[in-house]
Formats: sequence, structure tokens, C-alpha cells
Amino acid sequence: MAECQPCCLDMKLEEVFNCQRCGKCCQGEGGIHINPPDAEAIGKVLGLSADQFIERFTEPKGNLLSLKTGPDGYCLMYDLEIRGCRIHEVKPVMCRAWPFYSAPLKHREEFEIVKNNCPGIVRDGSWEVFVAYYQAHKDSLPSPPDIFNSGGPPKT
Repeated sequence: MAECQPCCLDMKLEEVFNCQRCGKCCQGEGGIHINPPDAEAIGKVLGLSADQFIERFTEPKGNLLSLKTGPDGYCLMYDLEIRGCRIHEVKPVMCRAWPFYSAPLKHREEFEIVKNNCPGIVRDGSWEVFVAYYQAHKDSLPSPPDIFNSGGPPKT
């Protein structure tokens, strides 16, 4: 991983990433994994129990639970009309951390793939600056939990 550069300490998030609310990060079959606290919080916002939420809106992906996608490929929580998340205030940590998750932080090639698909990542931004920004600001950014070691997903 790139080292934190002093120049990145004063950078603003918008110099690296500025969400365009396009929903591209909410589309695809990659899997937004949820953990028990996510299921509880999301269910509450939707007026459902954690079990009801899990039954209606998740599916197993390996040993984990992921939010389902609709026929259009978008997460069921993404609202195309408002171009935003129906559960924004409690969306899973994986979503809150976007685009600062492990793959683009660890691998230049993954960063380029994400950058080419996400219009919010500054077009002329480099992987080194992206990683350096994260290193300089990681204490104030959400970081994805290690869901593989958090007791596992909620049981269905």
C-alpha cells in the first residue's frame, strides 16, 4: 500500500471522490454482505424484524448474507426515482465505506476498474493519491467490518 504523503493530510474528500448519486455502486451481483447489526438496524428502519428483513431482502452468498438485487441489477434498497438509498441512514458499512474498501486500496488494477466504473472518483486521480488520502484520513472514514470474523451473518 502507498505511504501516507504529507500533502494528503490537507486534501478534501472531493479531491479524490465526490458521489454523483448515479447508483453504479448499487448495481451488480458482487454482493453487499450484511452482518447481524446491519440486519437489525435496516429491519427497524423498514418497520420489520431482523428476521423479516432477512427473509425478504437477502440471499445467501457462500457463508454470508447479501442484499438481493432486482431484475435491473440494482440493490433492492436503491431507489431509482430519488437516485439514492432507501436505508441511507443505516446502510451497511460496506456501502458507507465506498469507494474505500480493501480491493482498490490494495490493488492498483482494482482501483482502475472501480475508477472506470464510478464517475465519482476523480478522473485524473492516481491510485497512489487515493491510497495516501485513505491513509491520512482513515480514522474519520467508515471502514468495512471483518464480517468473516464477526460471528458470521444472521441466521435464516
